[in-house]
Amino acid sequence: MKISLLFLLLLTCISCSDEAEFYSVESFNDSFTNGLFISKLMNNNIPYQYDYQMGEDYVLVHFSFKESLIQLRKDSLKEAKSLSLINLENECSQQNLSQKFKESNVFHMTLNKRSIPMIRVTNKDHSSQKVSAILNAYDWRCD
Repeated sequence: MKISLLFLLLLTCISCSDEAEFYSVESFNDSFTNGLFISKLMNNNIPYQYDYQMGEDYVLVHFSFKESLIQLRKDSLKEAKSLSLINLENECSQQNLSQKFKESNVFHMTLNKRSIPMIRVTNKDHSSQKVSAILNAYDWRCD
């Protein structure tokens, strides 16, 4: 009996580890920055979930992604400080352009200010060749 308890205790201790299996980081308060951060996680194939033990304001990833998570969070914060607004003539164009951005994995946010349809993107994306090509195309515009 003592031998089996000792063996069970030894087996339990071997399977234990002092290293954390997951890493949790605080998400952002504003919806654009948080959305940008989450889209970067998805585009980099980093599986995540909200850390419900810490509250929904935290994102949880496997510990092996810790360094990537920290870098993507820094990048998101930096990029979200410099934004561009694209003013559009109508909501039809807004919806079509939004769809083009989704197809190209460009994170954006649609909004209306003073009845003017707009799309918000980061300056980094706005100055990219991919976004420039989309904006120069006329297939998303509605008359």
